[in-house]
Amino acid sequence: MHEEIKEKLLNHFGKKTEIARFLGTNRQTINHWFNGSGKPDVRSAMKLAKALDIDWLDIRHDLRDV
Repeated sequence: MHEEIKEKLLNHFGKKTEIARFLGTNRQTINHWFNGSGKPDVRSAMKLAKALDIDWLDIRHDLRDV
């Protein structure tokens, strides 16, 4: 996940626990996304993108060239 997206998420939600609560997941999952050991699934990426008013492919940039 790009640093700019991480910053937007934290500015919008405040804490990783709040991101997790919004998505119905746990903070460990969010930590994996932030440290690069995991990626949001498409549903989560779309939900976060809607909250941030950005394109969901900005969150899942790895799918942009598919």
